[in-house]
Amino acid sequence: FQKALELKILVRDSSSIANTLNNIGNIKYNQEDFTEALEYYHQSLAMQESMQNHGGITRSLGNIALVYTEQKKYTEAIAFYKKAFKLNKIHDIKFLNYYNADGLADANLKLGKLDSARKYGLMANTGGQEINDPVIIAASSHVLGLLDMKIPNLNKAEQRLMQGMEVARKENLKPQLKNILETIYRLKKQQGKYKEALTYHEELYNLSDSLFNENLTKELTAREMNFAFQQERDSTQFAYEKETLALNSVIEQRDLWQKFTVAGLALVLLTLFVLYRFYVLKTRSNAQLKEKNSIISRSLEERESLIKEIHHRVKNNLQIISSLLNIQARFMQDELAKTALHGMQNRVLAMVMDHEYLYQTENLTHVYADEYIGKLSHYIQT
Repeated sequence: FQKALELKILVRDSSSIANTLNNIGNIKYNQEDFTEALEYYHQSLAMQESMQNHGGITRSLGNIALVYTEQKKYTEAIAFYKKAFKLNKIHDIKFLNYYNADGLADANLKLGKLDSARKYGLMANTGGQEINDPVIIAASSHVLGLLDMKIPNLNKAEQRLMQGMEVARKENLKPQLKNILETIYRLKKQQGKYKEALTYHEELYNLSDSLFNENLTKELTAREMNFAFQQERDSTQFAYEKETLALNSVIEQRDLWQKFTVAGLALVLLTLFVLYRFYVLKTRSNAQLKEKNSIISRSLEERESLIKEIHHRVKNNLQIISSLLNIQARFMQDELAKTALHGMQNRVLAMVMDHEYLYQTENLTHVYADEYIGKLSHYIQT
């Protein structure tokens, strides 16, 4: 019974370690550090194989194939997808195989193996609808749309891509929606429908900018959380050191009184030792405090740089909107509408100048009104 219990605890701990390695690999993958991600996925795979955890094995195989796809090593990706695919079929793990089928379709398409890509793409699309998984439906619809564009069967491609776009919009799957919008934009240009192509391109641009800002916000949030955690940890450590120092001082004073009768020389030596110890601790504490202040200053500088980059991005986006309004105004016949568009353009340009001031100056909270209004008035007059 004892051996069985020990074995159970060992398996549980090994499973936890394997999952942790896989999660670290996921973090590295999201950071686009594919070399590190691959290393962690392989470590997780080795542990899952030692435990014969079939679900964990196929998940690690699929993750490794995904990294190879990002590295454009499509032959290696297909090999790992097929290993996972075969194992899933043996153990009847359907939902993972639909993800693997989508990966196989994508890798085969990029290698130009269109028949294999269509086979796996249809399998993933049908399976995704069977288990009602929007990610699989959107991704496989995109692959099938790309295949139909190569035939070319543009009407069928449009139908596939629109299906994937609707699912991605409904479920707010921004990465999948971005890929589909890029392809629809190319399809509309290929069809000669340039006005519709421009509409999808504008949506794609806004979505790309939204994804950029979300990633930037996540990075800022992570930095702020790390900074707060560091402060809390340092505060706790400082309190502990202070309490330890106070306790040591009490002990030393008690020992001093106990040994007071021994000799005056011993008392002097002990007092000097206490003072020396206090001096060393204070010197060390000051050095640590100086280092921590330096870290905090660097973190604040990085945060200000990121905020300035956000203002810069916003300014660029507003300039694009202003250009679109200007283009639209050129094709307007109605003078009243054209005047309204120019008015809108001036308002947008006012915001452009506002954000330009914010990222060009050291103060990120406000602009100097007299200088800003003067420059804005000069621009309107010219």
